[in-house]
Amino acid sequence: MRFLNYLIYDLNHSRKEKFIYGLVLFVGVITMAICAQIGGVVAGVICGITFPLLIMFYFVGAMYMSSHFGKPFRTKQTSIQFLMLPASVTEKFFARFINQCVLPILIGVISIGLALGLMYLVNLVVDLEACRYINMAILSFRQALENAPAELIARINSIVPLYGLLLILSGILSWFEYMLGSLVFGKYAFIKTIVAVMILQWLMAPIVMGQGMMPQMQVTTNDPTFVLDVFEKFLNWRVIGIDLAGVIILGVISFILFKNKTILKTGF
Repeated sequence: MRFLNYLIYDLNHSRKEKFIYGLVLFVGVITMAICAQIGGVVAGVICGITFPLLIMFYFVGAMYMSSHFGKPFRTKQTSIQFLMLPASVTEKFFARFINQCVLPILIGVISIGLALGLMYLVNLVVDLEACRYINMAILSFRQALENAPAELIARINSIVPLYGLLLILSGILSWFEYMLGSLVFGKYAFIKTIVAVMILQWLMAPIVMGQGMMPQMQVTTNDPTFVLDVFEKFLNWRVIGIDLAGVIILGVISFILFKNKTILKTGF
């Protein structure tokens, strides 16, 4: 019960940014639906611009809120207030993790789901072009799978579990990267963490992907299975193991730093 009370208390201090985050995603989807219904060149341009921006906003917004994980420690006053709250270090850590890392992802999914649900409710009364496009895309995907060779379907089925596991681990790893960045860098942690992650990814790429991976592949852009070849070459248990190790290491370091934080201002 104490953990739940603190979770709600912590959420109340960041509810505004989460509300704005969900509202922007909801309005973005509705805007694309309206533009698709209006039609025309201008509306098409707006849809074309809004769609990639919305995807980018979903991920960047989630990472930005993860970078607020260590926000209570950025000033001496907020550090004192945070340390005096009636909750254990573990409760505070997991409450912050849920509110700043897990919840934004759920809010994004729920906001987009609500927008799509509203679209299909309206579609019961008025035929919406957006719903027609979505239905056509789903139908085309199903037909492509039905007409695909059995060998290709077997190859796809073989990489789907690994790909799903990799997506989950990559998401958790991203959370922990920005969590750790917020505890290490202090102010402007989001920008500093982006730079640090880009450098680390560049240094780790040969280890994760394997040296000489691309030269060993027969790159033929006319081959429809080229993307599948890339996935099969990249997806392996070594990549999964490296991501899992990263999650464990960053998670442990984040918890240790969180536990050892004092009222003194840290970061640079």
